[in-house]
Amino acid sequence: MDNQTQIIAKINQSKNILITVGHSPSVDVLTAALGLTLAIDKLKKHSSAIFSGQLPPIMKFLRPERTFEDSTASFRDFIISLDKDKADKLRYKVEGDLVKIFITPYHTTISPADLKFEQGEMNVDLIIAIGVKNQADIDKAAMAHGKILHSAAIVTIKSGAASDFGAINAAFPTTSGYSEAVSKLVIELDENLLSKQISTALLTGIVIETEQFSNARTTPDTMTIASKLLSNGADQQLIVKEIRGALEPIPVAPPPEQIQDIPELEPEPIESLDDFLPPPLPDFDDKLPPPPDISASEFSEVISPEIVEAPPETVEIPPEVVKIQPETELAQPDIIETELPVLTDSAQSLPPPPDTVFDLSPPNQPETAPPEQPKTVEIIDTSKSDPTQFHIPI
Repeated sequence: MDNQTQIIAKINQSKNILITVGHSPSVDVLTAALGLTLAIDKLKKHSSAIFSGQLPPIMKFLRPERTFEDSTASFRDFIISLDKDKADKLRYKVEGDLVKIFITPYHTTISPADLKFEQGEMNVDLIIAIGVKNQADIDKAAMAHGKILHSAAIVTIKSGAASDFGAINAAFPTTSGYSEAVSKLVIELDENLLSKQISTALLTGIVIETEQFSNARTTPDTMTIASKLLSNGADQQLIVKEIRGALEPIPVAPPPEQIQDIPELEPEPIESLDDFLPPPLPDFDDKLPPPPDISASEFSEVISPEIVEAPPETVEIPPEVVKIQPETELAQPDIIETELPVLTDSAQSLPPPPDTVFDLSPPNQPETAPPEQPKTVEIIDTSKSDPTQFHIPI
């Protein structure tokens, strides 16, 4: 019978099971202890996870405070003693959050003075130590009562080399970590125990230990276990969201006293403004070739060349025979000389003319006939080789 089978048999035989870890457990160890405790609770057994340290903030979304305890007080019985001659019957009843114990007296009365209260011995059948190297490495809360180690069976679970102080020392050298090892144990115990809460807790440890399935610890068995946890309700999106939020560094401001102690920086004196000016541009004139040697006359010829006026355009008119008639004298109009009458004083004494409305619109002008051309006589002188024509007015 291998160690895993022995552990399963021991769990089935026990009623009160204490699950503990080492002094400085990793998140993987704590999620393994959380998942195993919740799984054993579903078997209707009394189990509790013991850890006296501070739970990591990255586990806050798993609500581990509801499962982990910082002492073993829950495994100790509380004893109420009463004289047997005064008690006839004993029964209890649960009313809300209270458990009421009823003692029926036998031919007498019972008062608080008749009762005696005391703490009993630790009632632990099995101790499961996860990630514990040796007995000295067990959490101090579990070691507060040394009798536990002598009265209960001890089982150790290690992901590397096995421990040597337990009755059963199981080692899982090929797993990615403790959450994967406990997942195999719970599946072997009863896969139906894997609830959404248990599967999420165990998958959280696997995701952290494998760095989201990216490091060398990730094996095919790891992926198979993770697949089974997902099929049983593990919330992968919640895990990734919470892990990323917890792993991001939060900037912390220095305390006020440190801010006040920061010395004031004095400005350094400026010796010269040249330190702040850009470097001068290179002198490109030194790199240009020298100009050619040109005399003044050549320079003026190059700069102001002689402007040659273009000859005016000439238009050749084809020869034509044009007859030019000599000027003719127009008849002078007759000039008629008349004398205007002289205005006398009697004309000035005349009454003013009546008011007359003048029509300022232009009068209808009669059509004027074209002026009559003067009558002339054409005379041709044929005595010359070139006949000449004359026009003589009549």
